[in-house]
Amino acid sequence: MSNPVTEHLIAYHAYDADGEMYGVVDVELPTVTSMKKTIKGAGISGEVEVPLFGHTESLKVKINWRSLTPHAIKLSRPGAHLLEVRGALQEQNASTGEYRVIPHKVVMRTMAHNIGLGKLAVGEDSDTNNELEVSYLKISQDGIETLEIDKFNYIYKIAGTDYLKDVRVALGRE
Repeated sequence: MSNPVTEHLIAYHAYDADGEMYGVVDVELPTVTSMKKTIKGAGISGEVEVPLFGHTESLKVKINWRSLTPHAIKLSRPGAHLLEVRGALQEQNASTGEYRVIPHKVVMRTMAHNIGLGKLAVGEDSDTNNELEVSYLKISQDGIETLEIDKFNYIYKIAGTDYLKDVRVALGRE
């Protein structure tokens, strides 16, 4: 019997659409928050915030850099940017004590919102950062797709279930 405990991220690399590796400090992934509508009236004792099926608020990713690099500048240009973050998670089987490495992959299609150029100080990081809007997000762990959000194509999948499939059918998109 397996009793897995994911302990931490061992390492990761970030890549652009051409497979060129970025030298980033860290990547702050989006917070996925459902769009909501407050309903009230007869049959409801008060108000209820109801999520809008498969729709999310704005998704933003923040990329932090040690210094102002050509990659950071390139990510500030208008247009679409494809980002891929590949990591290695450390997992321990709590029953046996055995370790294994779990591949972790995040793919995002983004659009530039801003670039924080940072500061200039001798011997210090510049703390440069990019903030980008995410229109497509896909996360896989150990080769299994766990989350996919594609705002322009009405896809909202969690653990293999597409919660917008019926919406696409109703709209004649399938």
